[in-house]
Amino acid sequence: MAKPKNVNLGSFVDQVTPEPVIVQENFLQMDVLKAYKESRPDQAELVDQMVDVALTINKQPEFITLGEQIALNTLRKLNIFV
Repeated sequence: MAKPKNVNLGSFVDQVTPEPVIVQENFLQMDVLKAYKESRPDQAELVDQMVDVALTINKQPEFITLGEQIALNTLRKLNIFV
């Protein structure tokens, strides 16, 4: 069985073509985040994890996973992410 000629073409294209980055038009309000973490120290680690998730999202909104959507919505509800 003959091997196809361009076995590594896909990996070459992946290396040459940069991944598109979607810039979020949302802003993290540090003063609100700090106040919330001081008022609810038991929730501070969870909120930090949600902030990390929200800031690392680089997909279009229709491709965001359920966990990412929950983190975004929770932070928006707390007025941390506007």
